[in-house]
Amino acid sequence: LSKNYFFKILKMAKILADENGSKLFFVYVPDYESFKFNQENTLLNNTESFLKTLGVQFINIHKEIMLQNDNPMTFYPFGLPGHFNQKGYEFVSELILERTSAN
Repeated sequence: LSKNYFFKILKMAKILADENGSKLFFVYVPDYESFKFNQENTLLNNTESFLKTLGVQFINIHKEIMLQNDNPMTFYPFGLPGHFNQKGYEFVSELILERTSAN
């Protein structure tokens, strides 16, 4: 999927949300490697900038976890790759609920 096509889809989603009186949120949920190796994501930065121009609220789970926790590996079972553990999913769901309820 090319960046331009991805951005076109985002723009179409924003138009559809507006037409239906809805508010669109974009939630970035990072993978394990982004924490383990502290990887920078160029597409993510470009996407966040593009979403701002559309007026779409961007919820960056990676940034929030890094700001509020000393060890992001505690959000994964035994600190191993895979899906979040209960603590991770609770953090993510509470954050999304907080951000979407405020609007």
